Amino acid sequence: MKIKPRLLFIPFLAAAAAYFLISIFQQELSVESSVLRALVSVVAYICIVILLLVPLLTLGWFIFTVWGRAYYRAWHIKRIRNTRLMQRAIAQGRQEE
Repeated sequence: MKIKPRLLFIPFLAAAAAYFLISIFQQELSVESSVLRALVSVVAYICIVILLLVPLLTLGWFIFTVWGRAYYRAWHIKRIRNTRLMQRAIAQGRQEE
């Protein structure tokens, strides 16, 4: 099974968000409040992070499908063509010698 790069990007973003929100979690858990309040706030922060990431990932995927895919295809064709022309030039150079 091939792993898609965009699927690896999601856990990375979640880990980065958790790293930045650790101080908020520690403050919330250190206060002498009920465990239920702390649990609800942690779940709320996680939901906020997920709800903020979904539109960003959707926008990124849209931008890639509109511009990125065409650019990647052109780059790939250019790379293949350049390799073929370079091999032809090397072959001609060997024939002239």
